[in-house]
Amino acid sequence: KLMEGNYYYASFEPDHNIISLLAPHFAKRLSDQKWVLHDLKRKTAAIFDTEGWFLSPIDALQELRLSDKENDFQNLWKLYFKNISIKSRTNLKLQRKYMPKRYWAHIVEMDQQFFT
Repeated sequence: KLMEGNYYYASFEPDHNIISLLAPHFAKRLSDQKWVLHDLKRKTAAIFDTEGWFLSPIDALQELRLSDKENDFQNLWKLYFKNISIKSRTNLKLQRKYMPKRYWAHIVEMDQQFFT
């Protein structure tokens, strides 16, 4: 998610403490962008400011504000996702098999009402 201040934010809740393993990959891959990987389960974040990354304990970030561009993008993505789905072919059991429900909180399109 693109936040105000032009940095990218991603939250996740992994089963294991892997944030220090992920940070070097993203630092190499996204070296020209500022980003935050937030492990909600362990209240830890990897923060990268184009110079280097570091781990920081974070209980909760202040109110996160999406950039206007990100709001527009998310609304378009939700509209697209809703319009390509065929209601009569919805198979929640199969969907949960391939993407367990515990991950849905971190996926933009999964806050649609017909997926609850």
